Amino acid sequence: MMLYNSVLLQKRTPLTKNLIVDVPYSKSISNRLLVIRHLAGSNATINNLSDSDDTQMLNQFLQQIENKKNNTFNCKNAGTTFRFLLALLSVTEGKWELLADKRMWQRPVLPLVDVLNSLGADIRIDHSGEFFVVTIVGKKLVGNKTIEIKENLTSQIVSALLLISPNIEGELSIVLPHLQPSMPYIDMTISLINKCNGQIRKMHNQLVCSQSRYFFNEITIEKDFSCVSFFYLYVYAGKLQNIRVNHLQTSILQADAVCVNLFKNLGILTLFDEKGAVLSYEESLVAENQELEFDLLDCPDLFCPIVVASYLSDKKVFIKNIASLRVKESNRIENMIKELNKLGDRCKEEKDCVIIDSFDKDGFVDKVQNSSFSFNTYNDHRIAMSLSAISFVCKEIEIENPNCVEKSFVDFWRQAEKFFTICYQN
Repeated sequence: MMLYNSVLLQKRTPLTKNLIVDVPYSKSISNRLLVIRHLAGSNATINNLSDSDDTQMLNQFLQQIENKKNNTFNCKNAGTTFRFLLALLSVTEGKWELLADKRMWQRPVLPLVDVLNSLGADIRIDHSGEFFVVTIVGKKLVGNKTIEIKENLTSQIVSALLLISPNIEGELSIVLPHLQPSMPYIDMTISLINKCNGQIRKMHNQLVCSQSRYFFNEITIEKDFSCVSFFYLYVYAGKLQNIRVNHLQTSILQADAVCVNLFKNLGILTLFDEKGAVLSYEESLVAENQELEFDLLDCPDLFCPIVVASYLSDKKVFIKNIASLRVKESNRIENMIKELNKLGDRCKEEKDCVIIDSFDKDGFVDKVQNSSFSFNTYNDHRIAMSLSAISFVCKEIEIENPNCVEKSFVDFWRQAEKFFTICYQN
């Protein structure tokens, strides 16, 4: 996709019946398997590797490490790539340098550095210049200790430690806090590690990691439910029928597969078959309660599509356990509230909970259906993709910096063109 300053979206009328959409393969699974394969010293095939910018960046960097062609890697604002490489390079012989945008300094990184250094790593940080720079001297790390994660930190810190745990000498025990955000992502990491001959035992909130040796064989990746969630939002916003998602199947690995149940409260029926899944809006499924509550502790990446759907409903909605969203690619709580309130001041934050007030649906439609709105994305892919659904209820919307979606969904706008007329602007 060329670089564009913004896109203009208008709903297609009438919409083609029985639309088929394609979504990427799981970015989260792809990134973990790339690290595991590298540590296993394997060249076995990973089928359906994600084509997201984050995954392709990590894959390229790992190839450069293996071929000894580079020792400096600029991860920009890719939190997963940065944290996974930070841990990986701490156990990889050589001197390395990781660079990132200044935003990374505002995201949880230091606790991972502190834990790795407590295990014997040699990691130093410089954030005084234009970039956030981390210098690493790779060496053998020694466990035989218990690490207590005292804060409710991003799950990527825990996953980064778990991925290198087979290469840490001696047993390592990690104690997690009571309300660990995105716990299913940690469970995903454990499952993939143990599938490849790792040895991690989970006992309540304690993870016990034993030294082992990875074995990696050919593996196939499933479709990405984080990306599917935007089409659940489209089906709700447009009250659409029979939208097929190619090759989507149920998942026991992905936390965001819960979107099937979350959107059911808003009337979305999901039918799986051998070709994928069919999504349809069914008014009879809409929860009768005039108040809804969504707990996103385990699946914070669903916040953006859920908050847009909630805003477009006529219910009072509470979205709770979302503190981790302040330190994502942007402050998603603050930014989504700001953008949605352009349509009417109904969103507010109270103690790590977003509250959307109910409204007169007919009055809202009368207000916005002949209006145009312009939205900022804050260079955040999930904000851009979620706000695009507003085009179902407005005359026209403009979304700036549309290329940011390539971080996770390279083909997003081409899929969105099946629902909207899109004008790309330089």
